[in-house]
Amino acid sequence: MRKTVFKWTVALAALVFLLAAAAGCGGVDDFLDGEPDVTDEDLLVWSVDPLVGNYSQRLKLDPADPRALMTKDVVQNFQNAHGVNVVIRNVGWGIELQKQLRNAIATNTMPDITVGEQFVRLMVENSQFEPLDLGDSILNNLSPRVKEVGTSSKDGKLYAAAWAMGNFVLTVNLKVLRDNGVLTPAGAVDPAWRALDPTYAEIDPLAPDTWEDLLEVCKYLKSKMGSGGGGMLMSNTKSDSAWRALAFMGTAKGDFLDANGDVKMNSPENKKAFEMMRRFAETAPANSINATAETGLWRDYLFKNKAAYIVEGIDILTSVQNDADLDIKDYLASELPTFEAGGVKSNVLVGSGYYSISKTCNKKAVALEFIKYLLSDAVQLKVMEADMRVPSMKNVLDSDAIRALPNYALMRACIDPFNDPDYTFKTFPGFEDNASEIWEKWDTFSGALLKAGGDGNYADLTVILDKAHSDMLGKQKGML
Repeated sequence: MRKTVFKWTVALAALVFLLAAAAGCGGVDDFLDGEPDVTDEDLLVWSVDPLVGNYSQRLKLDPADPRALMTKDVVQNFQNAHGVNVVIRNVGWGIELQKQLRNAIATNTMPDITVGEQFVRLMVENSQFEPLDLGDSILNNLSPRVKEVGTSSKDGKLYAAAWAMGNFVLTVNLKVLRDNGVLTPAGAVDPAWRALDPTYAEIDPLAPDTWEDLLEVCKYLKSKMGSGGGGMLMSNTKSDSAWRALAFMGTAKGDFLDANGDVKMNSPENKKAFEMMRRFAETAPANSINATAETGLWRDYLFKNKAAYIVEGIDILTSVQNDADLDIKDYLASELPTFEAGGVKSNVLVGSGYYSISKTCNKKAVALEFIKYLLSDAVQLKVMEADMRVPSMKNVLDSDAIRALPNYALMRACIDPFNDPDYTFKTFPGFEDNASEIWEKWDTFSGALLKAGGDGNYADLTVILDKAHSDMLGKQKGML
C-alpha cells in the first residue's frame, strides 16, 4: 500500500529556541526575574516543552505563544479545581535532566512530579517513583506504544505516564524537487525525470517506500545541485545524531543494545543502517554535516532550499509551523522508508513526556490528580492543537474531535504509525553510569561515519564500528 503523504507548514522560530534554552532554570514566574520560592504547600512539577515554566514571560514577548497559552490554561484550570499552587520548572532534557535528577536525589530535593525520558527505567528500578493508580479507564486507554517499550512499568504497575507522543517523519522540500526537475511546476512527478533512468520509474520522491529509492533521488539531486545543495541532511551532533541514527537502525532491525541490555553497535543490522546513512551523507550539501541541531543551523539547509529531505522529529512541526517567511505549500511529511531487503516498519518514540510522582512527594493525591488531568480529553486535544504532539490516549487519538482539529491533516504522518500494528517503536537507551562518556564515544564514531577525510575518502566502516562498539561497551561496563 502506498503511504499517504500530508502537507504541513515548516518554518523557523529562533525566539522559541532562545526561550527554551533560557527556560532551563525558570519557574512559572518570569525567568528573567528569577525563580519563585517554592513552599511545602506548592505542587512542584519539573517539566519540558510544551509545558513551559516561564509562560508569563513568554506571553509578554508573544501574547499568541501557543505553548505558553496552553500551559497557562492547564495550570490555572488545575489550580482553580484543586486549590493548590502549581509551580512548573523546566530543568533540561537528555543528559542535563539526568544530572538534575541525580543531584535532587542526592540532596533530597526531588520535585513532587518529574518528567522523564530515557532515564525513566533507571528511576523505576531504583525505586524513586510512586506507582500510578490511574484507574482502569485511563490505563486501558493509554496507547500500547507508550507501554510496550518497557520503560515505565514494573511488576505489573505503571510508574510513568506519557501525556503525549512523538516520532520521526521524512520532511520533503517540494521547491527543491520542482527546481531540479523531479517534479513539474504543478507538483506531479515529472515524466522527463522518470525517463532519465530506469530506476526512477517506480520511485515516489514524495513518499519513497525504501531508503534505496530515496537514495536514488538524493544522488540525482546532488548531481544537479553540486556542493551548494543536495539530497538528504544528516545530523552529526552527539546524542542528537544518535536519536536520528536510531530511526535508520530500527528499520534495519538494529538497535544500540542487545537483548541483555548491553551495547551492541557492530551488529550486521546496524552496519547496514550506518552504511545507508553514509551514502545519504554523501548527497548532503557541503558543510551541512558540521551544522548543529541545537542552533537550528542544520535545518536551515532545508528551509533555504539547499536540501530536499531531512529525517526529523515532531519538533520540526512544533517549533517552526508558524513562520510567515516560508510557504506551507513547499513542504510535506511522509512516513519513514524502510529497507528493500530485510527491513521493517520502525520508528522512535521522541518528544514523549513521561510524568512520574517522586517517592518523597508529600502531596501524592493531588500529584496523581495532576497527571490524570494531563491525560484528560481536553488537555490531550490541546497539546496536539497547540504543539503538534500526538495524544497518548487511544480514545482521543481515535475520536472525531481530533479529526476536527485544524492541524490533523498535517499530523497524519506522525499519527498513522501509532495506529499501525506492523510498526515497532524504539526508545533511546538510558545509561546509569558514564552516560556522557558513552555518548562522547558515539560522537567520535558519528564524525568518522559521516565526514570524509581530507583526501575525500571515508574511514573503513568495519574498523570504526568495531572501535565504537568496544569503546561504548567498555564505558558501559566501567572497564575504560
